[in-house]
Amino acid sequence: MTAVMAQCPTCQGTGKIECPHCNGYGSVKPTITNLGSQAWTSEGAVFVRGIFQNKEDFGFYGRPIAEVEAPSQTYTNASTRTYFPPQEKITIILTIEGIEYNDYRYLSNQKYVRGRILISEVEDITCPYCDGTGFVTCPDCGGALIDGGGKEYDGGVRERTQDVPISFPVDWTIVGVGVVAAVAIAAIVVVRRKKVTEKDLRRLAPIEFQNWVVQRLSGKASSLRDSRIGIDAYTAEGNPIQIRQSDNIGRNVIENFASVMGRIKAKNGIIIAFSFADDSIRGIVRARINYRVEIKKVTVKDLIERREII
Repeated sequence: MTAVMAQCPTCQGTGKIECPHCNGYGSVKPTITNLGSQAWTSEGAVFVRGIFQNKEDFGFYGRPIAEVEAPSQTYTNASTRTYFPPQEKITIILTIEGIEYNDYRYLSNQKYVRGRILISEVEDITCPYCDGTGFVTCPDCGGALIDGGGKEYDGGVRERTQDVPISFPVDWTIVGVGVVAAVAIAAIVVVRRKKVTEKDLRRLAPIEFQNWVVQRLSGKASSLRDSRIGIDAYTAEGNPIQIRQSDNIGRNVIENFASVMGRIKAKNGIIIAFSFADDSIRGIVRARINYRVEIKKVTVKDLIERREII
């Protein structure tokens, strides 16, 4: 029996083709979808919220810039570089201050404040599909010549006795033999989604971490006045949230939050942290007795694993 090999016409026998994701350049420009913006005035400042979705299979950084149009000028404020996780939505809220009195008065009287958030400084990244080489394995031949299988007959012409598993037909030119056989090969590409980790979140700037928590809880950011007294956000039900980008949160922090909740007459609240100290239980009990409020401890790990919170 004589083995007869076939040369792939797609890659001309090289086993590689130009990466269709980066067009052979080895790097890609990430794209992010703006799902909408909203702006409102409060205490002399303008708050701008933007919801973005990274539809890529990889994360990247960009710099959010908020801007609002007023009669005399356009006011802007840029955030620190923000991480956009793969295949996730993220809510960003920026505050624009230093607005002149007449401009602020004009904006406060508008039913809709014209504000938006733009993402700048999005750098090209190494193409994750070809690892920066600009080439990927040929999907038609899997990167190798194919032995079609079979047995030899008189005159050196062979009859195929089995097929290579196929997903679509491709014509192959038989090398060394003037016969064309129709075979095909299936290619499977597996893309793994990178899961955000506690290490990733610890590296975020405070405002980025806060935005991530608010988005994870489907909540909303607090006003500037509330943030000054220790309320960083609210749940969809209106319960206050305090966000701590730290470990070993203890009784004192919880009791202080309970005091704030009492001032705004809130009955239920949440504290987010990477971990809690042993005496945090005492803080929750004292909050229940002294302020008649219920405070729930939620770790960042709970949010990452999307456990039931509320």
